Amino acid sequence: MIDRAPQIKEAHDSSNRAFRVYLEKNFSELDLIRSVLPSPRMAAVGLTAIMDGLWLEWCLSSKTFSADEAISLCEQWVDAAWKHPS
Repeated sequence: MIDRAPQIKEAHDSSNRAFRVYLEKNFSELDLIRSVLPSPRMAAVGLTAIMDGLWLEWCLSSKTFSADEAISLCEQWVDAAWKHPS
């Protein structure tokens, strides 16, 4: 749809950008307490990529993993970005 409908592309780009900005802001706040690796911006990009991938995989085959497993994977990403060994 994105390739054929400019309105869909704009809506997608706008919502994804807003969500990444929100996540980056939150990772930046965590970064003040303990460094976020590789950076707050890239942690936000990585988390949105994981979420997009999980959403796509779940749409294709909802029996591959549960919602709890998907949440756990996202939580593990955040923990790894923030609670890395010093």
